[in-house]
Amino acid sequence: MKNRVFIFIAVCSMALFSCQNESGLSGEIAKLEKEVESSPTVDGVNNLVTKYNQYIKENPDDAEWNGRYLYRAAAKQLQTNNLRGTVQFLNDGIKRFGTSSATPNSIYLLAETYKNKFRQTDQAEVYYQALVEAYPSNPYAEKAKGNLKDSKTLSERIEVIKSDIYMDSTQTRVNPNKARNLVDMYMLHASLLPDHPKSPMYLYDTYEIANSVRMFRDAAAACEKLYKDYPEHEKAPTALFLTGYLYENELKDMDKAKNLYTTFLEKYPENEFAKSAKFALDNLGIPPDQLLEKLKKNNEGK
Repeated sequence: MKNRVFIFIAVCSMALFSCQNESGLSGEIAKLEKEVESSPTVDGVNNLVTKYNQYIKENPDDAEWNGRYLYRAAAKQLQTNNLRGTVQFLNDGIKRFGTSSATPNSIYLLAETYKNKFRQTDQAEVYYQALVEAYPSNPYAEKAKGNLKDSKTLSERIEVIKSDIYMDSTQTRVNPNKARNLVDMYMLHASLLPDHPKSPMYLYDTYEIANSVRMFRDAAAACEKLYKDYPEHEKAPTALFLTGYLYENELKDMDKAKNLYTTFLEKYPENEFAKSAKFALDNLGIPPDQLLEKLKKNNEGK
């Protein structure tokens, strides 16, 4: 019964976000939504999600509607019992488009999914607490409070999760699944509570944990958010350099890396990483074997 109730909540909440100009791609989405509403088949849901993703790709700065569409995608995945897809879309919407009016609904649905589908009460409480702290006046905040067993803050709950990610007492090997969960928690905190004193360092911690488990896009996104949102923070220059490094060496986007290294040298010409940034900029795209040969010739010429 509880499962039906919170799926009903998800579907009803979609109606709150249903007003948009129904022309072009938005019109195609509205038409597909009506079709899927009357007959929620897996193929229909997949086609609708494809359209949502197309809109997000074509309108990356439309945080309001991108957040709404990711929430709707999650609700539809839930209707077809695709729990992995549900969690993925909700987390994506919260992390990438946190300013959307759909964000409180996304947080609540995520908490309910962990509680009622995965039976992970502790994980659910993290999201309930996030909703209470970030949106205290939201109607769902009162419901969230009723699901909390203690008075721990969001950052205190995150510290508990952090203490449990290591596989041994040396704290050198992390559990990949727990590390990924911690990355989501760090980004959740930074997205919802940007003025909290711990948020900047949570972003840097995100880089370190995500990089260790090869979540390179998350690592780059965290660094990028750190240097853009907290330009005066002590880790901002390092975060900018590391973003360039990740795009060059892990994500293989040389144009993006070039722009980042150039920006870094313009803003921080005296920084300890300036020489490394200049070296990387001068040798972007050169294969390792050719780079070694180039360095060898340079040394021989000295």
